Amino acid sequence: MRSLAIIGIAAFVSGMFSRWLAKTITLSPHTQRNYPELQKRLNGWLSAALKTARILTVCVAVMLLLSAWGLFDFWNWLQNGAGQKTVDILIRIALILFFSAVGWTVLASLIENRLASDIHGRPLPSARTRTLLTLFRNALAVIISTITIMIVLSEIGVNIAPLLAGAGALGLAISFGSQTLVKDIITGVFIQFENGMNTGDLVTIGPLTGTVERMSIRSVGVRQDTGAYHIIPWSSITTFANFVRGIGSVVANYDVDRHEDADKANQH
Repeated sequence: MRSLAIIGIAAFVSGMFSRWLAKTITLSPHTQRNYPELQKRLNGWLSAALKTARILTVCVAVMLLLSAWGLFDFWNWLQNGAGQKTVDILIRIALILFFSAVGWTVLASLIENRLASDIHGRPLPSARTRTLLTLFRNALAVIISTITIMIVLSEIGVNIAPLLAGAGALGLAISFGSQTLVKDIITGVFIQFENGMNTGDLVTIGPLTGTVERMSIRSVGVRQDTGAYHIIPWSSITTFANFVRGIGSVVANYDVDRHEDADKANQH
């Protein structure tokens, strides 16, 4: 009877989690406009949390069954040092993951709110702003993920000092093989910080003159009047001319009849 009760309770709790998994969080249209990816992100976190809870429920049910059959003393294990340590580690890991998820969700949503178009009549952010914010969001994702993984590994007893040393050696090896890529990124960041060009600008880069169609952190895409599309790495740009910055002038020839007033012709 005890085994049947354990199985029944575990099945009920697991089924409850499954029903919750079938449901989704639906935000108001106003919130979805302000934070385009927030609903998707919240549903993703909720799904991961419920799946983890269901797995933990099954694990606890299995240990209780083994205890009921006399194969494993679950309650004694839970009260001794090993059980308490395991529970403490799981709680700390859950808190670490929770705060990491909350931090990432808040920061990413704020960035996406700034990238969203036509909110309360706010104009679209410039290409420079979009590129820099996207770069910042990606950098945040890498930093938060790395720190979270390191803390979790440390909590479960893994010595992360060799991992940090290995990561440093790997980073050094990659840096020697990706100097051009690093130069592309650094040059692109500085050009975008200086607002040298934006999407839609008419520019001349070396022998090429065309309209900027795309800017990434590594390269710029320029389309000529002929339709040819060029991808130019930032590191290869030494000088460029932008024709939509400040004052522009056009040199043209005009024919004026010899009977016309020269002063009026100069005025017009």
